[in-house]
Amino acid sequence: AIFAPAEIKWLEIEAQILDGDDGWEDIADHIFTSIQINIKPKLAEDLAGNYRIYGWFNDTNHTKWSDSGKIHEENYGFGTSIDQQLTDIFTIFGRYSWQEPEVYAAGADFSLEHSWSTGCQLLGKPWGREDDYIGLAFGMDMPSDDYKKATSRKCNDESHFETYYSCRINDNLTLSPDIQIIWDAYGKDVAGRDDTITVIGCRGQVDF
Repeated sequence: AIFAPAEIKWLEIEAQILDGDDGWEDIADHIFTSIQINIKPKLAEDLAGNYRIYGWFNDTNHTKWSDSGKIHEENYGFGTSIDQQLTDIFTIFGRYSWQEPEVYAAGADFSLEHSWSTGCQLLGKPWGREDDYIGLAFGMDMPSDDYKKATSRKCNDESHFETYYSCRINDNLTLSPDIQIIWDAYGKDVAGRDDTITVIGCRGQVDF
């Protein structure tokens, strides 16, 4: 459900309740709920921004790192997401999220506590390509301290870098080459794979 009062154009509230375990039986037994507040200020008439803060609660079964006998624990977390135009061609953004560090999901063997990213995007107007844009971002995923204490793994922070260029070929086709680099993938705990990962790709969008 989304609440966006017409008289308060800078505010939007969104809430949802979902079945937490993807099953059709006893759908009310385990639920996933979340709420998000989005404040949409403008630094100037055409410089829009989104300042989101959200929280979530997961009632499905989680296991406690410090006591494997406790398998019916709950999980919860919060986060924030910000993007803001600074000029008519330049936008910055940032993300941060946190979740309960003492538990992990059934079937998993790790858990993250913090995740963050930041980056920027520049429209192609300075080089005569007003419909293009280039962007870059950097971020990290950080394992929970309880996970680190419960295992003998390296549990390094995983780092990511991404850069992309969106090129509008014509009215119907846009191509976006992309490069992603990942350091210490999966905390550098995958046997025989502790090298840096580089992924090169290209996304395409066709409009009719």
